Amino acid sequence: MSTTWSEQAIMMTLSAIAYQSDIAGQLKKKNYATAGDWSLAWGPIQDSYGNLAYVAVSASTGNYALVIRGSLTTFTWAALENWFYDLDVVLQSSWPYSCSSPGAMPLAAPGGNAPGATVSVTGLRVPKDARKAYEKAQHALQKRELVEAQAELEQAVHLYPQYAAAWTDLGWLYAQQNRLDPARHAFAQARSADQNFVPAYLGLAAVAMRESKWPEVVELSARAARLDGADFPAAFYYHSLGNFQLGKLDNAEGSARKAEGLDPHHAWPQASLLLGVILAQKQDYSGGAEEFKSYLKSAPKAANADKVRHQLAELEKLTASESKAAAAPPSK
Repeated sequence: MSTTWSEQAIMMTLSAIAYQSDIAGQLKKKNYATAGDWSLAWGPIQDSYGNLAYVAVSASTGNYALVIRGSLTTFTWAALENWFYDLDVVLQSSWPYSCSSPGAMPLAAPGGNAPGATVSVTGLRVPKDARKAYEKAQHALQKRELVEAQAELEQAVHLYPQYAAAWTDLGWLYAQQNRLDPARHAFAQARSADQNFVPAYLGLAAVAMRESKWPEVVELSARAARLDGADFPAAFYYHSLGNFQLGKLDNAEGSARKAEGLDPHHAWPQASLLLGVILAQKQDYSGGAEEFKSYLKSAPKAANADKVRHQLAELEKLTASESKAAAAPPSK
């Protein structure tokens, strides 16, 4: 007895297959709603945060389906960056055929002007064994099995030294262990493998930040912002922090405001806190107080929340004093 599946059932099945390790094999299964009619046309491509996308084509209709899997939850330092990247999966590598080819379609972000990449183009050439090791690492990270994850990532880059995504994940794991030299090496390898892979620059900036090498932080974050600042607000946060530490308050303020503007859901509340400190140092106490309030609204249970509340109270006192002085009649 044959079953005719609805388009919704087929699309849901294609989505579910995105979470399997053998996507091409899963598409061949005739007992699914996809009925073995679909085959892999492009991908799968996976970035260093667990985002994945592939394109399947139907033999019976000739239709294409772009399937996107959201990021996995991992327990790494990279999880901080991941708050920004959940939607960056749309930035995939280009369709490998010319637009004049029958049925071809470009795969790019809206606008498509940013030269930087969330997904490294080196992922297109990953050998099967290296990809398998990388996928095992992602599952281990999801279960917080960090030793196993590190071993699998090290195996992945051994098998494929150009694996930018694996090098980047490995860098974050080393950084979490405060092994900054290996972390720097891993991020540098990722950058060498793919000069446009923005997460590699952010990783290098994070290591430089841990070492208080503020000129490097500014340089690396500026490079990341030029490549794709719109999709990586963290680049502007690092750029702001570096300039703040160098005493360049105007530059720091500008970058902090850009980071805030690119983060409407306040996934990176540190930008508000940093901007508040910058404004307070520029004696804009009212503006600083508002930024502290924004930070506390987004991160009310942060480890430094009580300290920020105390600082907010001090800024509010200074604001009240300024308002009182401004309202006082001029002395005769």
